[in-house]
Amino acid sequence: MLYEDITEGAVVQGRVLEASTYAELETIQAEAKAMGATLFVAGDTSPTGDEEGLKHHNKAIVGVLVAKAEAGQVGVVSHDAVQNAAARYAQLDWSKLGGHALGTVYVYDEATDEESEVKEGTFLLCWGPLPQVVLSIGCIVEKESKPVYDLHRSQDMDQVGGRVAVDGKRIDWSEFGGCKHVDLSDEAIARYRARVPLHQDPKLYLTVRYD
Repeated sequence: MLYEDITEGAVVQGRVLEASTYAELETIQAEAKAMGATLFVAGDTSPTGDEEGLKHHNKAIVGVLVAKAEAGQVGVVSHDAVQNAAARYAQLDWSKLGGHALGTVYVYDEATDEESEVKEGTFLLCWGPLPQVVLSIGCIVEKESKPVYDLHRSQDMDQVGGRVAVDGKRIDWSEFGGCKHVDLSDEAIARYRARVPLHQDPKLYLTVRYD
């Protein structure tokens, strides 16, 4: 997923790697393909992207896709998609990946007011020009509906809002070169669903904006 010029957001399962140049990323991408994985790079690596910016805030993750959506769309993150990604991830042969340094995503714990380091897991990220992605729990509604909770809208690359939106609660979000670790265990999803008790069958959704 290098040199992408379409704004997308995704949930992926993988390992975080350090990379500060496009040459390094091209090498990692080739190695990832050889092992049956995909390279995901947060931020703008389109042909007009800024390599100087790559050194400071882009995250490179090698792994498998759980779910994604384009700008202006709403994508569902189903239980089956999470389980299938975990099964594919378990089959990867990491010996085919060169000796690249592991990177880090920091996770803030509100309960303890402390940060921890995560180098492998499930991540929320986005790429392409001016990307932003929100992971929420809720239900699909018309974009002008009066929400029961909060309304999460998508926006395409012409800055036109999507036809539908998500009425629910935000779990997390990421933009530009950022990357967030997200918990999609069965226990965590049960907690998320409990946050929207007025919805009968809430699901996990991605809303993606060109912003």
